[in-house]
Amino acid sequence: MTETSRRLPARTWAMIATVAGLVAILAAILTPLLPVNERTATIDWPDRDLASAASVSVTAPLVAQTPTGLDVTIGCRTLAEA
Repeated sequence: MTETSRRLPARTWAMIATVAGLVAILAAILTPLLPVNERTATIDWPDRDLASAASVSVTAPLVAQTPTGLDVTIGCRTLAEA
């Protein structure tokens, strides 16, 4: 067998590319329709008035907790020892 006879014909590669493209398009169309499960965190704590037995339920937003700033102080002696 020669090198060229072992290769797949161009028509086969075209068919593979066409099927892969159709699968990708179908996946892109169906992805927004996938089910989504969202869990909402709730925090319960007693009222300030300890005489009342009712507690207040608060829904906490699902946001990332990131600091607004960071101040770091490193002494010169520490940097010199490093």
